[in-house]
Amino acid sequence: MLTRYTHLFVQDQASLELLYRNSIPSVTVSGDTRFDRVLENSTREAVFPAISDFCAKGVAVVAGSTWPQDEKVLAGVLAKNPTMKLVIAPHELGESRIKNIESRFAGKSIRYSAISADIPANVNVVIIDSIGMLSLLYRFGKYSYVGGGFGKEFTIF
Repeated sequence: MLTRYTHLFVQDQASLELLYRNSIPSVTVSGDTRFDRVLENSTREAVFPAISDFCAKGVAVVAGSTWPQDEKVLAGVLAKNPTMKLVIAPHELGESRIKNIESRFAGKSIRYSAISADIPANVNVVIIDSIGMLSLLYRFGKYSYVGGGFGKEFTIF
């Protein structure tokens, strides 16, 4: 079946050599773009002083791609660990989603876009309300939480 393709892209040199040995010459090593992006991001400088300072003031969790079920779990964890610092980057950034998160963490949250200098001392939750930051924010947390694993039927607390 592979001989029917005009050209194949593979992730590594070993795959290329395997195909060459099996008389499939039209092959290019393209790498694993997901891995390459993570590796590239790990070497990029992340300049978010407010987030860095915020996370340094307690045990920090960076939660990415969250859904309402995830935020319910995170709210329960925060209730049991009131000094924890939480950075939430929701999967969807619509105004109603952001307002829902704000109401769940009433009086203890701030939108990233509303930070002008330092994050107020009473704030335990920063809501990331812009696209493109998440991959650079994970480095500031002691723990990472990747959302979306609970599905519609999950209940807790």
